[in-house]
Amino acid sequence: MKRHYRESALNALFARLQSEDFDRREHALFELALMLRRANSDGSASGRFEFDNDSLPRDLQRIRLGMDDQHRVVERLSLLIAGRRESRATAFWALSEVAAAAGWEPTLALLNVCGEELGDEAAYQACRALRRWLDPAAPATARFNLEFDISDLVVLADGWAASADDRLAREASAVLGLLKAKFK
Repeated sequence: MKRHYRESALNALFARLQSEDFDRREHALFELALMLRRANSDGSASGRFEFDNDSLPRDLQRIRLGMDDQHRVVERLSLLIAGRRESRATAFWALSEVAAAAGWEPTLALLNVCGEELGDEAAYQACRALRRWLDPAAPATARFNLEFDISDLVVLADGWAASADDRLAREASAVLGLLKAKFK
């Protein structure tokens, strides 16, 4: 795909992420998550739905997101999470599809800023992303900086683990267990 067309298609997708229309923004997040899932797929099903190329418009079907692209995506998603409360859960869901090397540190910084403001669904989706990145079975390409201070994350996840929402409590507890194992 010619660079001009590729950039044009990505910029149009990023513009839809900033849309005032909730449904348009949410659909753009869905398409972005599919693109990220395809980019970071290790070829195994591992409980995740199969990528459906027909769910993407033709101009996005042809784009393969590299690591530089994923860093750009993380920046866009971080801005969306910080600025659009109503789209936080879906944005964290999309963020969970980013490679750990691109998403780990920005997500920790984002959670330090707005983690306590997250509703249950957004917190659950954030935990899903963290759990995916911390999974010991993750491919070697999913490595990230282990030198990052996680003390605020542990406090936040501990609070979520005490949530009345069972789904959130289970996911946060799993994240706490993986954090303890990984950051001994």
